[in-house]
This record gives sequence, C-alpha cells and structure tokens, in this order.
Amino acid sequence: MGGNDIEQALNATIEATQTGRATEDISRQVAEIQAATRAAVDAIAGVADAVTALDSGAGEISDAVQQQEATVMEISRSIQTVSMRTASLGAVVARMADMTGGIADAVGKTNETAEDAERLSSDMNQRLDGFIKELRNAA
Repeated sequence: MGGNDIEQALNATIEATQTGRATEDISRQVAEIQAATRAAVDAIAGVADAVTALDSGAGEISDAVQQQEATVMEISRSIQTVSMRTASLGAVVARMADMTGGIADAVGKTNETAEDAERLSSDMNQRLDGFIKELRNAA
C-alpha cells in the first residue's frame, strides 16, 4: 500500500471515529429529549387528571367550547354559570399549552437529530464504499 493509500485509510478511520462520537452524542441527545418528552407527557396526564377533578361546571365550559355552532350568547351564559367554580381552569390550560409547546420543540429536535444522523450515516457509507473500492483496486 502506498503512502497516499495509508493516509486515506487513516483519514477514513478518523472520520469513522468522529462519526461514531457524533452518533453517540446524537443518541444521548435523543435520549434526553425522549426523557423530557416522557416527563412532559406525565405532566400533561397530571393536568388532565386535575381538569377531570373539577366539578361539572368545567364540563359545561368544555362542552360549550366544543360546540362550534353555539352562539356567542350561549357560550357567555355557560361561562358565567361556572366561572366562580373554575377560576383555576385558565392556569391549567396555560400549563397544558406550555407543555404542548415543549413537546413540539422536543419532537422538532428529535427530527433534526435523526436527520443529522441519517446524513452522517449516508456520508460515511459513501466514503467507506469509496475507500473499499480503492483498496480493492490497489490490491
């Protein structure tokens, strides 16, 4: 094997090592994102349990919001009927929205990480295929 071939082999080995490290880092990040997502899902489940625990007035509000054909006057009456018993519902909904945004961010990061890993893997496969061809041609 000539000096150039050895240098190429060393470069390919170094790139493979760097890709392996990058893949490990990406895997760690994905695991962290998945753990954060699980925590957010658990928190959302807790919020859902809290909402369920609210009295029937919260159910009336939820029903009123879900009825798209209901007039503004009917929605207003439902809100007035239950507003005293559901003062904390707004805070619960805001927490759910925050958690949903966090989950969306985590999913986006997971997708980006997966795409990066796929690009790195494809690039490494192409380089290794080329390297193997060069070794066969040199033999």
